Amino acid sequence: MFTESLGLDVVVHLLCMILELNLDNGLKAIIKENHRVPLIILQAFVRTGAIHEGEHLGTGISHLLEHIIYKGPTLNRSEEEVINTLELLGNSANAYTTNDHTSYYIIVSKEHFGVALELIVDCLMNSLIQEDRFQREMGVVQREIEQDEDNPDKALWRLFVENMYRVHPIKFPVIGYKNRLKSLTPEEIDAYYKKKYIPHNMIFTVVGDINAEDALQKIKSVFDAFKRKNELSDYLPDEPPQCNKRIIVQEMNIKAARMIIGYRTVKLSDHYKYPLDLLSSILGAGRNSLLSKLNTTKEERIVSITSSSFTPYFVPGYFAVSATMKTDYLDDAREKILKIFSRLKTIPVKDEDLRRGKNKKISQYLFNNQTLRDEAMELGNNALASHNFCSVDDYVSKIESVRASQIQEAAEKYFCDDQLTVAVITPPSKSNENERKSH
Repeated sequence: MFTESLGLDVVVHLLCMILELNLDNGLKAIIKENHRVPLIILQAFVRTGAIHEGEHLGTGISHLLEHIIYKGPTLNRSEEEVINTLELLGNSANAYTTNDHTSYYIIVSKEHFGVALELIVDCLMNSLIQEDRFQREMGVVQREIEQDEDNPDKALWRLFVENMYRVHPIKFPVIGYKNRLKSLTPEEIDAYYKKKYIPHNMIFTVVGDINAEDALQKIKSVFDAFKRKNELSDYLPDEPPQCNKRIIVQEMNIKAARMIIGYRTVKLSDHYKYPLDLLSSILGAGRNSLLSKLNTTKEERIVSITSSSFTPYFVPGYFAVSATMKTDYLDDAREKILKIFSRLKTIPVKDEDLRRGKNKKISQYLFNNQTLRDEAMELGNNALASHNFCSVDDYVSKIESVRASQIQEAAEKYFCDDQLTVAVITPPSKSNENERKSH
């Protein structure tokens, strides 16, 4: 790839053959050629998620705005025209919102790149916030919140995160709280849109069967019409260190108890990320994992059990074990899981468990990075975190290099009582159940 003739601010990442374009208005575009199939994905990442909502924290305004923008009207197209154009392009498109960003993507055949580019940029930069669509999508999101409230697994994770984090806005659910959501007005949505959906708050990725230099020129020609605006200054408070154990129990109309046991750990940039990622596979991936062996009798008292390591770039993450079990086994299960965490601090992981965990983690990671969408997601997320664009090979090599002693070091440092949070949801106690029946 040669870029001298383009006259653009382009960075070439030769190791993974990626072009990075930085426009004067602040937009960052990342292009990667992949000629395996005659398809292209265009994906935009806007730095606005649940943690960036400022005075609107807890309303889910970023998520509601995503609903309004996706397939919504623009200054140049009616809602029907947007939908019809997507249909003509194959209708392989979607949008989502996370803690730290909102994303929109469309997958098209290579000959439709130009039309798809104009459409997605029009929707991003020229959306109309209309009263009727606002009310319609407000109703849709309220129903989503109600469904989440009735889902015991989502309720459990919400309970865990809200108590793991007391200050940082990651404690707020992406979808928001219903009472706060209902307070939003179309005018507030429009003001938020105009503040956040600006070029220097966006990353635009293109992956697929395309000439990268041609793609850069087309992206520049479409986005150059939008000028740079005032810099955003989202204040994200630091989460203070956790100083004591936190245990939270709630009742819900369910049959089996659910529990999450977790410890505060590290950010994405910390070198302990890789030992912790690998440990999540050693503990919870597959029938021979350490946690799966907790069911020692023919009667499976633990219905399901998994482990995970969450290491975002914007706040220290956590290592967690989540389990669903028969209610009368709750205390025993908690004790056994905590004993496993305790042993990890004093006894190194066995070589066979280390090898099995590496094989599981690497194969899972590579499987999750096969498609064009996987590649575009990886590029966008790495750009948001100012992380290495060539991260697939980098991640695999770092997992391969993890030693048992590094896992033990991480366990000693982070699996401590004063960094422990336990969230539990149980069926109603018999006294409460009888009380409800009497009313």
